[in-house]
Amino acid sequence: MLNAILSGKAGSASIGAEENVSWRHIFRTNEDLLTATIFERLSYLDGPTCWQILCSTFGPVLPEHPIAIMRKIEFWPRWSDSLNEGRSVEPDVLLQFELGDDPPRKVDLIVEAKLGGQQYADQWRRQIQSYKKRSIDDGGGREVDAAYFLAIGGLDAPARQVIARLSDPAPAALDEHIRVVAAAAEWSRLATAIQETKVGNQQTQRVLDDVAQALELFGHGHIQEISTLVNFEALRSPDSLRILRAPL
Repeated sequence: MLNAILSGKAGSASIGAEENVSWRHIFRTNEDLLTATIFERLSYLDGPTCWQILCSTFGPVLPEHPIAIMRKIEFWPRWSDSLNEGRSVEPDVLLQFELGDDPPRKVDLIVEAKLGGQQYADQWRRQIQSYKKRSIDDGGGREVDAAYFLAIGGLDAPARQVIARLSDPAPAALDEHIRVVAAAAEWSRLATAIQETKVGNQQTQRVLDDVAQALELFGHGHIQEISTLVNFEALRSPDSLRILRAPL
């Protein structure tokens, strides 16, 4: 589907009684389609490459490790809302990793993605608290060594300011069970991480190229600094100076 859209072969869909809208327009304005397109492709990568990209995107909050296995990816898991009885919360993605092998550390990543809208504190708090309550209620289920709440997109300020403003301390009883650390990044940071990832085989590179094209479709392409685009040494040469000074 993605390549059909990128190539202009997807056609259009009927909206309402008369209006036809291109699938390209529908695709690039839909938050859930963006989330699924990007994260399902990241899950196709080998564990170390996927983990490296996430570390590069969200910074030093995530511990770098050469050994990483993705055990599970779940889209839109539905959990009971621990703060509002009878309601539920639905983070966009739950990723479960194992890092290292002696013994492996079990790490959960809760992803909340935004396209156009903004991240907000109440949603963070409800998802984090519900995750903790669920972990306690599971009892003999998966015991986690570390958990992270990853917000991507929808930042109205630098990531560190958004985290400081939106992170909410958990009640002590839940916080003692497991600590969830928040990190945030814009989609453009993920695009840069994809661009900077070095791989040794064509299969992995094709997946990365797919992710990069999808991000560009949604308006989040990698932006190179001007210093990487211009050969300033060449511009300093006498011939280059003559060209720059030549009349039009």
